[in-house]
Parts: sequence; structure tokens; C-alpha cells
Amino acid sequence: MSSLVSIVIGTKDRSDLLPRAINSALNQTYANIEIVIVDCSVGNDTELLLKSYHDDRIKLVRLPVDPGRTESLEIGLQNSLGEYICYLDDDDEFLPEKIAKQVAVFEQSGPDVGLVYTWAIYKHSKTLEVVNYYQPKNSAIC
Repeated sequence: MSSLVSIVIGTKDRSDLLPRAINSALNQTYANIEIVIVDCSVGNDTELLLKSYHDDRIKLVRLPVDPGRTESLEIGLQNSLGEYICYLDDDDEFLPEKIAKQVAVFEQSGPDVGLVYTWAIYKHSKTLEVVNYYQPKNSAIC
């Protein structure tokens, strides 16, 4: 069985942006995932949105008070069951093979590797045109 990967998504009052992030997580070629959504929203829009998914891989952690971004992600980590953890902002998306490629690199690496990351594509928020590519200088094949 493949290792479980937990995808932690923090959100606050942005249920309009959340579907793109969730769909990109659900559409991964790597199937053994869970999605832990940490919600600090004032209303229940996120909860209503998640009911439409009917997918038991999605877990909602509702926080009554916003503890801040770092603490929210830590709470997401504490509620994750995966051997590997990745973070996805509610206004971002993963390419379909992202997790499969990262897990492959991680599992082929030695014990001295503790982190695998990828490059990023920045798109204009309205037109979705590619604005910039960010590829770290010392990156692996992801």
C-alpha cells in the first residue's frame, strides 16, 4: 500500500476560492490522500461547500477563533494521519502529478532527505495568464 499523504488547507472566509484548491487535491494521480481543511471562517459557508463533495477523504477542522495562519496550519498537522504532509493555500492549486512525483523522489532518497519541494507557476488572479515561473536553483526533478 502506498503511503498516506495529508494535504492541509487553511482557509478563512474564502469559500469562493476553496473549490479550486480542493479539486486540484482530489484530482491527483496519487490516490492515497486525505485533505484536512482548517476553517477559521465566521459563517458556515465552508461547511456547506464541503457537504457537496461526498468524499470521505475530506476532513473539516472548524476553529471558533482564528489563531493565525501558523497556528492554524499546526492544528491541521495535528489532525493529519499521513506519513507525508503538504500544505496548499486555499487560493492555490496543485498540478495533477505533484504529489506522485514528490512521493517518488522522497521514497527514492536516502535518510538525509527530510523535505521535497517543487517550483511554482504564478498566474494573474483574473486572467489566469502565467506571470512568472519560480524554480529554485538547487532543485530536484519535481
